[in-house]
Amino acid sequence: MSSTSSDKMERYEPISKVFDIVIATNSLFLQGNTSNASLKPFPDKIETLCEGITIGRLSHDLCNKIMDACDPASYPKQAERGWDQIYCFVRELPDTVADEHRHDLKWDIDNKLQECVALSRLVRPNPASFKYAARIFRDENNDVKSIVPGPINGPGAHAYVAEPTKQSWLDQNDLIQLKRLWCSWLSLKLPVRIQRAFWLHEYVARTYELNARWAMVVTALESLINTERDKKITKQFTKRVPELAKLCKLPKLSSKEINEVYELRSQFIHSGGIDVFIPATGDAEKQRLIELYARIEEILRVVLMQSIINPEMTIKFADKGSVENAFPIKGALWKRLLSLWL
Repeated sequence: MSSTSSDKMERYEPISKVFDIVIATNSLFLQGNTSNASLKPFPDKIETLCEGITIGRLSHDLCNKIMDACDPASYPKQAERGWDQIYCFVRELPDTVADEHRHDLKWDIDNKLQECVALSRLVRPNPASFKYAARIFRDENNDVKSIVPGPINGPGAHAYVAEPTKQSWLDQNDLIQLKRLWCSWLSLKLPVRIQRAFWLHEYVARTYELNARWAMVVTALESLINTERDKKITKQFTKRVPELAKLCKLPKLSSKEINEVYELRSQFIHSGGIDVFIPATGDAEKQRLIELYARIEEILRVVLMQSIINPEMTIKFADKGSVENAFPIKGALWKRLLSLWL
């Protein structure tokens, strides 16, 4: 992997006897087999975030033990894995958390690690999954006493990116940006609209089928900007989403494009359609739809990130009135003033 090799990252040795972990692997990078010179290298420095979470690379031995504990048992023993860690999200816990048999000491019991990983997808779409998530207990000599895999498994443990040929890992600058985002997240009480859209964005990342992702991204955007449930639903979306893109200084969406996005959302819900990310060679129409989807997902991602770190953006989604003031629909304002006057 030349300059992108994760072997260059300095090793992180947890101090605590008990810690929770999520291992992000380079499996997608290897599958992509890309040699794009514009891709940034894997990070090489440990980054400590807020709330006791650190992003670093564990020793090869400890990482393998955790992966072995999380992989399904098999006979004969599976061949050596074809992938390795890029970095790990590690949350060190108090040493008083020492009894692995207590039911209330399960992995990520307050969802902090899952929140941090979900936030990392706002910084850059990435497939960090919960396949290799666990709680580790060590003895007084720092030898591993036990490893308890996390409770998330099956399809919900995996994550995907819409454009696998692009950089799908956090680089060093991304880690710094994530630190800022994570600390802001911990200090704010975000409006319900933003919280709802944020978790929908995370569900999108854990979904492979593009038609399902398309519908969820549209739903997440609607949860931010819809103010009337039964009136002009389509118009609210087609008028306000391009304004979101403009506000975030993203490429302009034409009327034709935004209407197509909403029409396809209904089509995909009711009759399926495009269901995989990678088009067949020469399938120009499928590639066009994937690129259109990626633009809509980017609007959601950037709006959410800005809403968490920028109070001026946050307030725009505080309630129905703030949304209508920030993103008025032509013809709606005078009707509202008329109703107040009458």
